[in-house]
Amino acid sequence: MVRTQIRLGCRKILIDFDKVSYIDSSGIGELVGCAVFVKAHRGELKLCEMNAHTFNWIKLVTLHSVFQVEETEAEALMAFW
Repeated sequence: MVRTQIRLGCRKILIDFDKVSYIDSSGIGELVGCAVFVKAHRGELKLCEMNAHTFNWIKLVTLHSVFQVEETEAEALMAFW
């Protein structure tokens, strides 16, 4: 979905984790792949609404410095501007 949106011309991508209760290494790998793809196409990727488990995974693999993670969707949207 992210790659499709980039190919369609979208350059600001927000992934909302509100409904995500669990993420594993495969999910983290997909996020990294999306981030690389978005950056290569001069886009911006932001994440929001992560629960503690998901954010801890991001921190565990030290990706919290790579991804811009906002607490709420509104904060993430504002961060684009």
